[in-house]
Amino acid sequence: MKPEKNCQSQTKLQAVAVLFEQWRSTRKKRDPIPENLWEAAADLSSSYSTCQISKALRATQNPPPVATSKSPTERA
Repeated sequence: MKPEKNCQSQTKLQAVAVLFEQWRSTRKKRDPIPENLWEAAADLSSSYSTCQISKALRATQNPPPVATSKSPTERA
């Protein structure tokens, strides 16, 4: 990777990390990570591994499962 491209991707990673920190400072406990933040993290995958991204963003490596409209008793 060229130095200028590496610098640009590092800046993007830092910018997404700031977005995650801003969200964490205002969220309610146990709120799921918003879709736009997942998308921003996914956009970094062309420059970083999943492990590097999840460590930098302090996020799990897997997005949460899609919620269904059915209650747990209706699913059984």
